[in-house]
Amino acid sequence: MVNILLLPTHPTPPIQMSQKSPAPLPFEWISKSAEDFARLGMRPGNQPEKWEDGIRTDPTAKNYEWWYFDAHLDDGSTLVVAFFPKPMAPMRTGLAPMINIEFDRPDGTSYKRDITFDANAFSAAKDKCDVRIGQNYFRGDLEHYEIHVKDQDIDMKLHITRTAESWRGDTGHQFYGTERHMFGAWLVPVPQGRVSARIALNGKEELLEGSCYHDHNWGNVNMLEVRNHWYWARAELGPYTVILADMVAEKIYGFANTFNFYLARDGKVVADDRDKIEGYRSTPKLQGDFGKPMSDNLKYFYGSLEDEVSYVLTLKKDHNVTALDLLGKAIHNRYLLSLVKLITGKTSAYYRMVGKVTLDVYHKGHLAEKHVSDKAIWELMYFGDPIGTH
Repeated sequence: MVNILLLPTHPTPPIQMSQKSPAPLPFEWISKSAEDFARLGMRPGNQPEKWEDGIRTDPTAKNYEWWYFDAHLDDGSTLVVAFFPKPMAPMRTGLAPMINIEFDRPDGTSYKRDITFDANAFSAAKDKCDVRIGQNYFRGDLEHYEIHVKDQDIDMKLHITRTAESWRGDTGHQFYGTERHMFGAWLVPVPQGRVSARIALNGKEELLEGSCYHDHNWGNVNMLEVRNHWYWARAELGPYTVILADMVAEKIYGFANTFNFYLARDGKVVADDRDKIEGYRSTPKLQGDFGKPMSDNLKYFYGSLEDEVSYVLTLKKDHNVTALDLLGKAIHNRYLLSLVKLITGKTSAYYRMVGKVTLDVYHKGHLAEKHVSDKAIWELMYFGDPIGTH
């Protein structure tokens, strides 16, 4: 047996700040105050309404927004589709619409493409999800969605049916700074669903089915400035659907840590109070690609053994399947990329990992259920410097 040192997921810098160092700026964990629900026009509670998946920003202003979809298809393929009014990093004004496709087959072949469009090709509704880029669309009403993307080599039509309740963590908004004008927001209209896909690639058409997920992100603050890194995972384990976000803010916000946790059984939410989460990570290892630290093992405790029901979620990495420079993906001009990195002092890395995930369910401290999946995929997004090197 290998002993693994698990460290608290909300890290403390191993170096002492000098007396001249400024105090961390105010940092608001994802808000759940009645005042914020009212200010944002939301119905109190964690279940969103249809309009919340409509466009939430003015894309001509300096901000970001995207609608994301992924699927694990029954033949072993994975599919990712995302619609962007403009690239997510670095933030910019004006429209520069883009569709991202990643279609990976079980035989190791893949189709990956960022399709760009003129500014006037983009439109989106405010009262529901109805995003159009050229002849392509991403539309739905929380329960059902349709996605259509056609490019020079691929033509796909996806029909999605939600099987687990739509969700957001309280207001879904995380505020930064004294005035609380800066924010990032996250909505999960389809925590789990079923997709029927007709995909024609290079003239060969297939009908595929599988499980799927859709979320929606937006904000008006540069993530490179406010977030150091985060782990994100989702998994399907027997009757359970789990989504986890473990986020660490930048040094200026004292490396404050935020959790979001969603657990549904048979499609109904049974646990989603982030205040009941404790997280631990194994000692991180520097990655050969882009030199960011990564913990191979993650463990999260929800509730306590004295509770009627409590949960333990464990993720153990097998290997990385993706490692890329996020800024390099967003900025294709090498000169501009070098200039942005020089000005911001930031390097960014995105890792996608595969491994084993386990959910233990305890009833009054006694193990009642254990569910295991060897096909879990999760990610690490790392914007900042490794903690302790500042």
